[in-house]
Amino acid sequence: MNSVVPGYLRQLKDFLIEQGLRKYEKIPAGQLYKLFIDAGRWQKAENGLKERVFDEREPGYMESMVKAFMFGMEHREKIRKGGLTADFIERLHDIAVDKVVDESGQPLVKGFRVKKNQGDSERFGLRLGDTLTEEGYRELLQKRKNLRYVVEFAADESTHANLFETFMLNPKHTIPYWRNPLPSRKSTTSPVSLNSLASSMSAAPSVTSSSSSSSIKIGPYLDEPDDALASFLQACGINSEIEHPIASSPSTESLSEVNSGNESPTGEYNVSRIPLKREKSAPAVAIILKEPKQNEFLRKAVDHLANLYNKGDRSAPNKELRERILLVQDLDQLHPHYDANIRSFAILLPHILADDDETPPCFDDPNCFDCLSVDQLREKYLVGQKNFESLKQQ
Repeated sequence: MNSVVPGYLRQLKDFLIEQGLRKYEKIPAGQLYKLFIDAGRWQKAENGLKERVFDEREPGYMESMVKAFMFGMEHREKIRKGGLTADFIERLHDIAVDKVVDESGQPLVKGFRVKKNQGDSERFGLRLGDTLTEEGYRELLQKRKNLRYVVEFAADESTHANLFETFMLNPKHTIPYWRNPLPSRKSTTSPVSLNSLASSMSAAPSVTSSSSSSSIKIGPYLDEPDDALASFLQACGINSEIEHPIASSPSTESLSEVNSGNESPTGEYNVSRIPLKREKSAPAVAIILKEPKQNEFLRKAVDHLANLYNKGDRSAPNKELRERILLVQDLDQLHPHYDANIRSFAILLPHILADDDETPPCFDDPNCFDCLSVDQLREKYLVGQKNFESLKQQ
């Protein structure tokens, strides 16, 4: 690891001491960068500066994250006392992307998404088993029916909308295709093994539905709340509950992972608990978000979510944790910014919301908030707290 500690990390160390944030004081200055990257990448980060700070991919990333963190922590008492607003969330995001450019050299966009052309939309990708589970998707579908998420958006306050009514889970945009046609929704073909599924996917390029007649077209099924994800799984050749053919597949690297801790008394496997290999073996889908009906809609929507948190039941630690998880996930799924939603909500915000004597989380993969269930995210949160504690021992 590069022994030279960047000046902004030394500045952060001094800031933490000045603020009396004792839970951070045992973390060496040279390790503080880990607060702002996925804990799942920490080991790789030890190998060099490029992986550590992401600045090779997005120049300015780490320094801007440090500045946003300090801004948020300076306002933490006000936020914890019910002062969370859309203006604060926007400011936190804008500092986190200030002077940061993407791989093409373009600056990351500040502010909330706005209405552009008719039919424009944004999307963010999901990985089955990593950032998308059946339980999480069903909870997201329920949000479309929940009055909790209804907000006024017209200037005369006469029109209401559910914040999540325009989203669409649509795999045909990003899901890889197979050389041989996959079984149709009504096919009785037996489930394929995840290992053969992984090898097929790694050998096939990714295309949109309009690019090839071999691509998968199952979008319409995803509008049916009762069997939406089941249809997706079936189109991939996977049942919601995977039986022993998986366990009896030829031995591979990932087989031991599948067999570890996932078998139920009936000999079935729950796909949401199988640790699929990232990128190559996890089918990719996308959540499509339509552009806001009016330019101020997303600001009102974010304010609405902030007020839900401000007024939420935080009378006990377990209730407080649930409110935090809902806030972070709701903001992530709303995706109010063009860039840097996860780093603003799932990396920075949990530190700001945690009490000074409480351990904050460092998530293995902050993208887990995309479409996991609240109970699954609670487990991820607890693991994240253990990750944070491990930093004190380095």
